[in-house]
Amino acid sequence: LKGGIDEEVKMSRLQLAKLTASVIKKSLDILGIKVVDKI
Repeated sequence: LKGGIDEEVKMSRLQLAKLTASVIKKSLDILGIKVVDKI
């Protein structure tokens, strides 16, 4: 990542990415589409 970014900002962005992935995974599951945990 770019230098100078506050640690709190980095952690909140990481949390947002994790929650977004969780929502996408659950949505695809509802649609009956299987997803892999890791590539």
